[in-house]
Amino acid sequence: MKQTIHEANWKMFVTDRHDFSDCIPKMIVDSCGTEEDFSFIEKLASEELQESKARDDEDHVSKIVDILLNIYEKRKDEKKFLLFCEKEFEYSYFRYIEYLESKGQIKEAIQYCTRVLDFAKGFLKTDLVEKMGDLRHACGDNSESLSLYLQSFKDRPAEDLLEKITHVSNELGLWKDVKKKLTSFMAEQGDTHNLLELYVRDKDLASSFKIASEHIDKGCKSM
Repeated sequence: MKQTIHEANWKMFVTDRHDFSDCIPKMIVDSCGTEEDFSFIEKLASEELQESKARDDEDHVSKIVDILLNIYEKRKDEKKFLLFCEKEFEYSYFRYIEYLESKGQIKEAIQYCTRVLDFAKGFLKTDLVEKMGDLRHACGDNSESLSLYLQSFKDRPAEDLLEKITHVSNELGLWKDVKKKLTSFMAEQGDTHNLLELYVRDKDLASSFKIASEHIDKGCKSM
């Protein structure tokens, strides 16, 4: 009965055409509770992994690698987790960095992060730069951490990064200069949302009101 459920879940994952792929892998891993469950899913995933590689379906390969890593993690099989990270380096480097970080091996995580920076591309590289910032901050190198957060923010102007930048620049006593650079960058990009968020965080009510008013005026004119 349980094997039938696993097969049905796996079929849903393999044939998914409705972008449910983020929740189905979690369901697959969550359904594993016994050694028999783990082994069965591992077998299905390993077979599908080879087929996906043969099709050059990198996105699917990445998802399968993540499922297997989650299986090994839940199984508490550290040896298999690490061996698989090494074997599937191209798709698992971020998980390995997080593993080193969780073990308190910050210097090793930084070294590994540096090694793969040239390898990563697109949003993965942006995430990696931010992770390097986290690691630098964890070992007290706030100046380098701030520089990395700012670099990452230019590619992914998100609120969580803005919070990190605000925190670290205040620790360094550089917020005034950093704020000037950020507001200039956001204004050039037309990033009203983050610009308003920055002013609110800084309790700059006058600037907040000005941005909000300009935004409302633009909205009214476009109606």
